[in-house]
Amino acid sequence: VLVDGRRLNNPSLAAPDLGSIALADIERIEVLQGGAGVLFGDQAVGGVLNVITRRPAQATLEVQAGGGSNDNRRLTLNASQRFGNGIGARFSAEHRQADNYRDNNASDYRHANLVLDYEWSDGKVFAEVQRIDDDLELPGALPVALAHQNRRQSLNGNDFADLQTTTARIGGSYSLTPAWTLEMDLTRRDSDGRGYQSAPNRSDTRLSSVNPRLIGRFARAGGTATLTLGVDATNAEYVLDI
Repeated sequence: VLVDGRRLNNPSLAAPDLGSIALADIERIEVLQGGAGVLFGDQAVGGVLNVITRRPAQATLEVQAGGGSNDNRRLTLNASQRFGNGIGARFSAEHRQADNYRDNNASDYRHANLVLDYEWSDGKVFAEVQRIDDDLELPGALPVALAHQNRRQSLNGNDFADLQTTTARIGGSYSLTPAWTLEMDLTRRDSDGRGYQSAPNRSDTRLSSVNPRLIGRFARAGGTATLTLGVDATNAEYVLDI
């Protein structure tokens, strides 16, 4: 799973955090079926999902608010501007809260994302910062007999899972010739997880990655041939207490 070409997967077997992708930020999703390890490295054996987010565009300001059952509340903000000198900026934020159906099942999700970029005729550079706070109470399972009495109740009144993630990314691309393009992304992602399920638990991740690549595109009778030369380097540190 990629976001604008940035890996959302972890070097461990932990699932990618899809909650880090705000629906309002998505422009499209590209699906590549089958093994793609040559272009995308390890963990791409079954296919690739590349989520493309919206880039800074013409002046836009959008505010949405909503509510629903179980005290569900939602507020989103999206603002974008592209200036004539090539500089663009986009900011999005979202806050969702709900008590949800079960006891001890409240959720509180906050997300903010800022993108700055500069485009010129031969390339572009960009910087992105994202912050996510995702707090969730965990009601746990119920025996069948208790579920028949009151399926909303919870026997795990202290269980919760909180996750805070900060991601910073810089990169760019430059057209060396009409056929060859040089691209590079540098990403740092810090995740701090705290929770309680029968006992306190902690899971912290520090991940840094860089992926310089030289891409050549050549027109052929049967279509465009693409040649990619590059390196994917990732360093990850974990702290896991359970």
